[in-house]
Amino acid sequence: MRGVTLAVALMVVMAPSAWAQTTDTDEIERETAAASARARAAGQALDYRAAEAGEPVTYADVLRDPDNVELNFRFARQQVQRGDVRGSAATLERILLVNPDLAQVRLFYAVVLFRLDNVDEAEREFKTVAALEIPADVRAEVDSYLERIAVRRRVTRYTASLSLGAHYDTNRPSNPRSGTRLFFDVPIVVDRAEGDVGYLAIASLRVDHDLGYQERHELFGSLTYYHDDQVQQDTQDLQSFTVAAGGVYRSQFWDIDVVPSVFRTHLRLSRETFFQDIGVNLRFEREFGPRIKAFASTRYADQTFSPIRENTTSQQRDGRQIEGMVGATWAYSPTMRISGDLLHFDKRAKGNGGVEFFSYDRDQVRLTHTWLLGGGQFVLNHVSYQRDRYEEPDVAVSARTRHDDIFRYRLTYGAPLGFIFGPGTLWREIEDITLTASGEFLRSRSNLNNFDFKNFKAQGLLTKTWRF
Repeated sequence: MRGVTLAVALMVVMAPSAWAQTTDTDEIERETAAASARARAAGQALDYRAAEAGEPVTYADVLRDPDNVELNFRFARQQVQRGDVRGSAATLERILLVNPDLAQVRLFYAVVLFRLDNVDEAEREFKTVAALEIPADVRAEVDSYLERIAVRRRVTRYTASLSLGAHYDTNRPSNPRSGTRLFFDVPIVVDRAEGDVGYLAIASLRVDHDLGYQERHELFGSLTYYHDDQVQQDTQDLQSFTVAAGGVYRSQFWDIDVVPSVFRTHLRLSRETFFQDIGVNLRFEREFGPRIKAFASTRYADQTFSPIRENTTSQQRDGRQIEGMVGATWAYSPTMRISGDLLHFDKRAKGNGGVEFFSYDRDQVRLTHTWLLGGGQFVLNHVSYQRDRYEEPDVAVSARTRHDDIFRYRLTYGAPLGFIFGPGTLWREIEDITLTASGEFLRSRSNLNNFDFKNFKAQGLLTKTWRF
């Protein structure tokens, strides 16, 4: 019996990842969600770049000098920034009635028509601009929009993205701050924080198919691959495949979009299959004017864990997980928006012999602030707090029931390579690659030494998106 006890104690000391970090199976979901947030911010930043207007102009200024083309043009750009795209189109039409040969104004008018989803009129205006004598960078922008129009007209559309980069964690295995781990409530000395570098790749492919209805109902499917290869902490290597499929039903009832989907995840930890799930998700979305979008969702997943070398008892986490979430996005200025949500989920693990020390409830609040800086640049501030409360104690660790409070803050700056190196200095194919740099602070407070730790992360990524 002493030999068995000693062996388990040695496992606690030598394999801390089996007791701490690997219980956090939603790490990949957080990182892929962060990738989606970066992609949205990059797209918003590029759209905003087209509408940058310089010094503020009021409608009273326009009335005082109605024939001033430059003044009217700046006012039209500001209308787009405020979300009044239709008003901007009317302003631009007035300018072009008097001065039809202004290439810059006609180009922006074409962009506004594209934003209004008036594809036929936008294409005509872009082709009119293309027939004029224009600089090479403007011609490249026109060609880009004509390609986007061709894609939008397709019944089936594809979006692919690839992110490559690296990150450094000051405490990748989540070693406790105290330098000890509990084993049957007895503290055992272990290493403190251990830093490591990881090489990261995130690839995704999404297919959207228009069903041909006037309401624009759609079907979609997606595949996401996540790969995180640690230099030293090989037990923290992660690979994951996630497949999802569903549809978008644009209901006339309260103008609510209903988005049902199914998903399947396969996760490998340390080169071994560790986690699989299958489930369904139902999401509701509704816009309240041009600035507010509300959403709510519920999700059910059946989770299966497989024993691996570093964690031979992981199957005790098998069980179902039910989630509920509500939130909203508010664009409170042309350059800033806030998205927030409240999440609750209930994880019930099967355990062995009725023991449920891997069952817990989570309450989480998340806030994301997006700031468009101009020139395609953006800054993302993301903060979250989660409260995990476990059902029963894991007596191999402690007779006390585990309680965790986890705080995260992440700051991300992004910009297209075309902005960083200057317009016209790079090949057109790589100008729109987005460079992002992130810093994250994580603090996990727990009533048990094993799960009380902190970590700082620095991350850099290059992301390219294709639409076809």
